[in-house]
Amino acid sequence: MTKTSDIPKTVTVPLSKIKLNPSNPRTIRDDRFKKLVESIKTFPEMLRIRPIVVNEDMVILGGNMRLKACQAAGIKEVPVIIASNLSASQQREFVIKDNVGFGDWDWELLVKDWDAVELEDWGLEVPEAFVEPPERPKVDLTGFTDLPSNIICGNNVDVLKGFEADSIDLTVTSPPYDNLRQYNGYEFDFEPLARELYRVTKPGGVVVWVVNDATIDGSETGTSFKQALYFKECGFNLHDTMIWRRCTIPQSGPRYESCFEFMFVFSKGAPLAFNPIMTDKLYTDNRKEKQGHRGSDGVPTMLTVSQRTDKPRYNIWDIPVGGGHVATDELASEHPAIFPEHLAEDHILSWSNEGDTVLDPFCGSGTTLKMAKLNGRRYIGIDISEEYCAISNKRVAEASNAGR
Repeated sequence: MTKTSDIPKTVTVPLSKIKLNPSNPRTIRDDRFKKLVESIKTFPEMLRIRPIVVNEDMVILGGNMRLKACQAAGIKEVPVIIASNLSASQQREFVIKDNVGFGDWDWELLVKDWDAVELEDWGLEVPEAFVEPPERPKVDLTGFTDLPSNIICGNNVDVLKGFEADSIDLTVTSPPYDNLRQYNGYEFDFEPLARELYRVTKPGGVVVWVVNDATIDGSETGTSFKQALYFKECGFNLHDTMIWRRCTIPQSGPRYESCFEFMFVFSKGAPLAFNPIMTDKLYTDNRKEKQGHRGSDGVPTMLTVSQRTDKPRYNIWDIPVGGGHVATDELASEHPAIFPEHLAEDHILSWSNEGDTVLDPFCGSGTTLKMAKLNGRRYIGIDISEEYCAISNKRVAEASNAGR
């Protein structure tokens, strides 16, 4: 029988006297930590009902995350249980067993008696199968010609979930990558967006994803490659890896100057539209025929020589930035990362036809939308920033009125 004197007692102590356990292997994600902080703020009685457990030296055996959450919540003192009769090995064992969940949730019973959103707020991760998705109005893509109905302010993933599947011919966009610039403090969740882009892209449609990598602690992040591979996991073909070569301000460092960004061209099956941008040939071949590869019999195949004076441009595009090269209007400069008009226009001309629907889920200053409008395409822009949506609306309206 346990003696009454052996039962640990609960006492209230200042947070400053409690020490985090550096050997506790338990971690918590930022989003769940925020929920824990909010839970303690709204229901502080939980700290008394389930106190933090410490040893005689005030080192935490159970409740590392609760202590951190209390600090974040501005709480000055908390109830603790001092487990003074545990050996060193028992303390190590307690640290693990206190964090082991032996049972499982009966989700059908939970969502029947509790609200799924409320459970999420309390820190539970409710499986998607038990969460009733919120009703979102379907976006009617017909008649998308009048401003401002074709520029939507909101989270691009949430907005795209309201689109019908197989509804977009072409996406041309440049996302905020590696937090290289602050876009009014907004960030985005890449993987859900990639999945939605695949769903809404028509068979034969194309996504042009213009992206680059930050250099952190002397190493490039490789985010662009990771994103390209994930697009393939979603079902896209990596149709082409194009390069945008641009002239930028020189940067110091033990590396060659960076002068390009990737332009990944993803297709949902084989692209239905391809209207190559043509460039003049350096020379014209006056021959009518030329010798091709030899067959198995050793006889060369004779090929007809095209007498055209132009040819399709290479997949490395030289498009300068700065000095008035990026945009033909001053409104664009109100955005921190301006997309070159020629770059957007050439992709729109290459991978879509007149009347097609062009999407930019990070429409920013509206360059893709402007060039789509001027080239006879329907367009849809999405941006989470009301300020940027206003810029896009102004640019497209002025371009429509001025003809450029």
